[in-house]
Amino acid sequence: MAQFHTCCDSGLTDSIPRMTRRTFMGLSLGAGPAVAAILAQDPSPPRSTEPVKVASGADRHEKPCNLGDQSTIDRKVCSADTGGQLFVIENHAQTQFGPPRHVHHNQDEWFHVLSGEVEIEVGEQRYRLMPGDSLLAPRGLPHAWAQIAPEGGRLLIAFQPAGKMEAFFAELARLGRIPPTAEAHTLFEQHGMTVVGPPLKLQPTPRIN
Repeated sequence: MAQFHTCCDSGLTDSIPRMTRRTFMGLSLGAGPAVAAILAQDPSPPRSTEPVKVASGADRHEKPCNLGDQSTIDRKVCSADTGGQLFVIENHAQTQFGPPRHVHHNQDEWFHVLSGEVEIEVGEQRYRLMPGDSLLAPRGLPHAWAQIAPEGGRLLIAFQPAGKMEAFFAELARLGRIPPTAEAHTLFEQHGMTVVGPPLKLQPTPRIN
């Protein structure tokens, strides 16, 4: 039977340089400040340590993002609640409405229809979502969506991680609208996205399960 040797075998230990206690302590003490400096440069982001309840139809901070007659956006989970890991909004579209086709470079985007009817195009695939349906649009894929019910509807949207999305909607609230596609490029780029086309053109399409 083959014999397996460990580093405790005398034949092997002779070939391994011995580290004295003084040498080990010197290395440890020397590395201490460097490790502390690295930790100080990269602290864990603060996050909520208490449950966060937001009432139906309310904004997390009671300051909804109003986009004129297009939609109202309520924050449900803010970036600071999760240390930047998640941002969730509820979009109340008053009419047929949707953003220009764009790409998130660092966020996955998840949609869940609460009411109305939503059409979403991700890559080359187009989907018709009804209340209760959801869809994940992975980062890096061009996509666009539109609330297509004439009376509008409600859409829950989650961004993971949060990135600069909360700041993006704060800027939209300041503007009071989503600017036309030609003007939207700079705004989107400043918040980690790239506009790659106009809003979704609505057309009858079979539902993809």
